[in-house]
Amino acid sequence: MSVRDALMGLLTLGPAYGHQLLFEIHTRLPHRETVNPGQVYATLNRLVAGGMILGAGATEANLPLYKLSSEGKKGANAWLRGETAIDVSDWSEVLDVVLLTFTLPQRSVQETCQSIKCQVEEWMAVDTVSSDSLRALVAVGRRHHAEALTLWLNEVAQHASSPMHVTWGFNDARPGRGRRPNLVK
Repeated sequence: MSVRDALMGLLTLGPAYGHQLLFEIHTRLPHRETVNPGQVYATLNRLVAGGMILGAGATEANLPLYKLSSEGKKGANAWLRGETAIDVSDWSEVLDVVLLTFTLPQRSVQETCQSIKCQVEEWMAVDTVSSDSLRALVAVGRRHHAEALTLWLNEVAQHASSPMHVTWGFNDARPGRGRRPNLVK
């Protein structure tokens, strides 16, 4: 997963502190249980050094807050719209952007799904025909993967337009250190 992209996507909600962002990743991306605090804080430091995020003061508990820079906002919004190239052969990477977009208010999940479907079409347009039986099997696997991914994206887009689709901002409760969320909204 691109922890970088997920952190920046979450920061489109506004300023947040590191452990809060980790909690949000675990809540919104339940398939990503292995993201650890060190990974989050190292990535935040790289994003600050790269000018993608800025310090935004501190919480009442003196926890440092981070916010997106103008360049960071552009990058995060492009990723959430599916305009940034992703590895469509990696289910987890697709899940990252789709599920995060699905949970964020004022985001078009349909737009994201459509953009990713275009990337799937481009991925399938690559010539993978071969007389080599192993490469032929890979081509069959790619085709099945692309079909399954497209079906899933269609279902997500349809679900996002239902009245049952719920989005949310940051959780107001301060997450306990070392505690993983046990409920997904």
